[in-house]
Amino acid sequence: MKLAQFLARLHEGEKFGNVCLCSSEYQLLLIAKVLALLQSSSGYKKVFLDPEVMSVSQAKAQLEMTFLGQQRLYWLGDISAWSGKALAQWSAYVAAYTGPHSIVWLSAQPIDNATVRTVEFPRQIDHKTFKTLLPLWPETERERIAAFVQRLFSQNTVLTFEQLVLLIEYGLVVGAGRDDFMREWLPMLVPLQGSLFALSGALFSQDLKAFALLWDTAKEQYPPQFWLAYFSEQVFRAYCFVQAKREQSDTRKISLKLPFSFIQRDWQLAKPLHLLTAHAQLCNLDWHLKNGGSDQLLDGVLFSIAAG
Repeated sequence: MKLAQFLARLHEGEKFGNVCLCSSEYQLLLIAKVLALLQSSSGYKKVFLDPEVMSVSQAKAQLEMTFLGQQRLYWLGDISAWSGKALAQWSAYVAAYTGPHSIVWLSAQPIDNATVRTVEFPRQIDHKTFKTLLPLWPETERERIAAFVQRLFSQNTVLTFEQLVLLIEYGLVVGAGRDDFMREWLPMLVPLQGSLFALSGALFSQDLKAFALLWDTAKEQYPPQFWLAYFSEQVFRAYCFVQAKREQSDTRKISLKLPFSFIQRDWQLAKPLHLLTAHAQLCNLDWHLKNGGSDQLLDGVLFSIAAG
């Protein structure tokens, strides 16, 4: 089910049992908000259980007993990152687990099982979606947050949840300086209209015209050091993603931060050797910039990628 549906059912007092938080990315702030809400709605104490450190028998013993009937909310973390053996053992175990405690974990893949609720996290959030997620914040703060977020979305059509939480924290403390914050600081904290994803998406889709227009608008928002670090990571991840795809290996971890269009289809346009060469050029530019050189060749490297 969608996160909004899950929150609505919690609000109605429905028990949640075991929960698989389904997301291809480790959305730290969203996970923290959801776990805090599960704690408050159930009254359970949260306990982190790491089966890669604790033996399987020890962990199972802890999950299958209580002290004076006290129930716990056990958080397993991201099971997608576990070793194959641990993942196989625990996937079977949690799928059949019926108590006495509740278990919550993160996974890139949903679990279709009667004892587990799979809750899908949104990758990006628009204003309509945000309204359904307001229960993640204390009731006393929702009115102020809703007013601030309405202004945020007047300048941004979509945001990630991580961006949204950080901006709300700013919004709650700026007070009378809110107008100045919106005008002067917001464009620096969040590139408007999700332009980083759009920019790298146009780069890897080899849409030279679209990339040129977006780059002309975006490049002055950040210093050259930022762009070198950003594009170096993007190109390196893209290279590793293409290699993993060709080898039919797991791409979930390396796909983090890459544009959705690249993950879905545009990776097929990429030439691994071209990406590897571009990454070396970006690293070389970074070294020269840190030693008093110029960033003038950055445009050339980026346009060579966009041109294919």
